[in-house]
Amino acid sequence: MIEALSKGSVRDKMEFDFEADGPWGGLTAMQATELVAHLPPTIDVLTIYNAEYGIEFMWALIERVNKSQNMKAIYIVQTSLGGEEEGQEVGLRLAEILSCNTTIERIVLPAGLIGVKNVEEWGNALMENKTVTTFEYDGELGDEIVDQLKTKTKDRKPELEIGKISI
Repeated sequence: MIEALSKGSVRDKMEFDFEADGPWGGLTAMQATELVAHLPPTIDVLTIYNAEYGIEFMWALIERVNKSQNMKAIYIVQTSLGGEEEGQEVGLRLAEILSCNTTIERIVLPAGLIGVKNVEEWGNALMENKTVTTFEYDGELGDEIVDQLKTKTKDRKPELEIGKISI
């Protein structure tokens, strides 16, 4: 199934809720990681909920976003990352990918991907990227980090909306 999925040509939405009692909740961390590592590169919108699978899952997901051909939006919500340092390391890789991306318009990610150690790089990536118009985070990011991102991107064209997602 995973191989067929990776060769698919889905051009719409894919949504995965990994909540324990949901349809994807029975997957092990390794199975969930393999699943996201083989998502079709043609997805327009990807939504991930409740992915409590740790940092390897996030690495696989972000690398798949990097291979995306036309993703317009990615939502990663109600997902914890584990350690703060690991989360920011993965977040740094996502910032690098985003800086060169020309298709993503909206991104929602766990607050744990952004922090003191990578906020400067996130600001730079958001300035380099000209397609993202909405940048939201899920969880507590901290006023200082939000202010830094907003200050860095205040003169960006097109304008960038930065804020906490309301669920």
